[in-house]
Amino acid sequence: MTDAVTDDSKAGTIRSVERAIAILKTFTGDSPEQTASEICRKASLNKST
Repeated sequence: MTDAVTDDSKAGTIRSVERAIAILKTFTGDSPEQTASEICRKASLNKST
């Protein structure tokens, strides 16, 4: 049971890191500032994320 919880926790952490990287990748020299809506659209994330 503990291993399953640990695996779920790791998977959640990995998803969080992947989302963070996707968000960071939306920032470029041409668009150093963006609204939350723009970031979500470019990173293919829901606003609730």
